[in-house]
Amino acid sequence: MRTPKTSTLLKKSGEPNEHADVCKRFLQTRKEMKLTQEDFAEMLGLKLSTVKAIERGYFCPTISVIKVWSRRFNKSYNWILGGKD
Repeated sequence: MRTPKTSTLLKKSGEPNEHADVCKRFLQTRKEMKLTQEDFAEMLGLKLSTVKAIERGYFCPTISVIKVWSRRFNKSYNWILGGKD
C-alpha cells in the first residue's frame, strides 16, 4: 500500500493544529481497537512517526488517510471529521 502524505498541514512552529478533534478521534480509534501504534500504522499504510505526530496533533490526516481509516475501521466521514454519526 502506498503511504499517504500527511506533512502538508504541519505548522512550522511545531504547535498542535486546529484540527485537534480529528486527531483525538484518530487516537480513540486506535485505542478502541486495542492496537499498538506500530500495528495501527501498518494497517493504515503509514510510518510510525506519522501516527505519533497525528496523535499528538502535529499533523492532520489527509483525505487519503481518512479514506483508509474509514474503510478499515468502519468509521463514517461525519464521525471522523465532526464527531457525529
